[in-house]
Amino acid sequence: MSYLPLGHYTHPFFKGLPGNIFRELIKQSEIIYNEQYSKICISNTDCVYIINEGTVLVQEYNKVGKPVTIDILNKNDLFGENINYSYIPITSHLISHTDTYLIKIKKDIFEFILNTYPNTKLMFNRYLCKKMNFLYSSLKISITNTIKEKLAELLLLLFYKFGKISEENNRIIRLKITHNLLSSILGTTRENITKNLSVLKKSNIIRVCKNKNFIICDFEKLIEISKPIENKLL
Repeated sequence: MSYLPLGHYTHPFFKGLPGNIFRELIKQSEIIYNEQYSKICISNTDCVYIINEGTVLVQEYNKVGKPVTIDILNKNDLFGENINYSYIPITSHLISHTDTYLIKIKKDIFEFILNTYPNTKLMFNRYLCKKMNFLYSSLKISITNTIKEKLAELLLLLFYKFGKISEENNRIIRLKITHNLLSSILGTTRENITKNLSVLKKSNIIRVCKNKNFIICDFEKLIEISKPIENKLL
């Protein structure tokens, strides 16, 4: 854990701004927060947390007690914020998907930054809109017809959030993607995910790297698969 100048970090909100922030390492698969335990000591609503490095899963539990991933937070994502700048207790379960560095900004410093630097406040508003669009797109996946269609649509969504195009013109999803992660997002079994991923790999639509990043080999075909049957008939 360490304190470093705010400008030390490359987050576009805070680059070059004054002030100190607190940074802490969270190991892979470590619980950051749930109803019984808080790694980051959220006992009130006085802080905003930013992912400096790593990936965090936001989960809720369904009626049978199984975790369902509702969001994936990556570098430069925030949690603990609210759209109207109010500070409400975190109710979702947070778990680190990889080794993660969190930076913590006190409420008064965060509000000072938003009120003092208009460009930073504008960027924050745009970030919140982008975050809501991602959550909305995630919800839309549930209305597609089959697991294969849902999986294709999810991979496209993950590419739009975490992807980049390499020099070889490959579309790479820069996220550690496991079968358990995909099943927890789509609310299905790991076996269903394995079966449908195998079909996509055998058809040379996707390829899995050793670091569990996915490469989309046939982007147009994946888009075609993601469309529900009734849309294909139109």
